Amino acid sequence: MLTKRILSLLSLILVLGFWSCNTKVEFPVSEVVPSAEATAVISKDKNDNFLVELDINNLTKPERLSPKRKFYVLWAETAQGSVNLGQIKVKESTFSSSLYAEIEASLPLKPTRLVISAENELNRNSPSTFTILETKIRY
Repeated sequence: MLTKRILSLLSLILVLGFWSCNTKVEFPVSEVVPSAEATAVISKDKNDNFLVELDINNLTKPERLSPKRKFYVLWAETAQGSVNLGQIKVKESTFSSSLYAEIEASLPLKPTRLVISAENELNRNSPSTFTILETKIRY
């Protein structure tokens, strides 16, 4: 009986510990794409890297922006500067006409801010000034 209680308590601590390691951030409404709703979850993987999981609903295609762009790029701001986390590809939902995007990326540095920019080139070292969404990360 005591063993079951101890195991239950340890399981609960493990589950709560896992949840507390995740940081969820919501992006404020964009002035460029007001219908876009973005959230990100930041966690640590087994190698102590930071994992960023981003989901965006109602994001328009970059070629519909004014001025037109070719790509969306996810950036992480860190104490050492900007890190390009990759291209965000816009997809059409299976059962509706709404558009969405998702990306998972990892980095060894602690991100303090996430930025989604509209770009014409993917291999940039820093985001352009055409920012679509951005948010600070509070741990």
